[in-house]
This record gives sequence, C-alpha cells and structure tokens, in this order.
Amino acid sequence: MKDTKFTPGTWRIMKHVSTGIESCNGRFVCTSGSYTDQTEKTNIENEYNALLIASAPELLEALQDANELLKHLLLAIPEGNVSKTVRNCMTINEHAINKALNQSK
Repeated sequence: MKDTKFTPGTWRIMKHVSTGIESCNGRFVCTSGSYTDQTEKTNIENEYNALLIASAPELLEALQDANELLKHLLLAIPEGNVSKTVRNCMTINEHAINKALNQSK
C-alpha cells in the first residue's frame, strides 16, 4: 500500500474489548459503538461495526489492487458494453478509495 496517513499495518479487534480496534503492534486505533442502549441488537451491531472497521486497511488495499487490474483489462478489451461496465466499476472503486484517503476528485 502507498504511503498513508492512517495507522499502518493489519488492524484487529482488541482482546478484551469486542468493539475496540488496535493495530498489529497494539496501538489503539478506535472504538465502535460509543453509545449503548444495553440491548443485544445494539451490542451485536457495535461488534460487527468493529469487525468492518478492523478490515478497512485490507479492503482498501484490495480495492486499489483491483482497480490496477481493471486498468490493464481495459487495454485488452474492445470498446463496448464490457468496457463501459469496467469503467463504471472503476469509478465506484475510485470514489471509495478517495473517500478512504480523504482525497476529493
């Protein structure tokens, strides 16, 4: 992954806080679900939000890799419906990547 401004490395759920996220070297990243209404539904949502947040660095890297692959694919296919679909997919990916990196384009 390119130089980033976020905490580098793999993120994981903290051992003793199911809604806490830390980096692979144990640095605190964030917590999910600072609110609670003491219901099981809210607790489950908070835990799944934490899982999604913890996977963010890997998801970003995978999306960047996928877009690079799609760029190469566009060079190999003729203009038409498939290339339009690939371009649309790349636009959606680029929007998500830019959002994650705080880059407006």
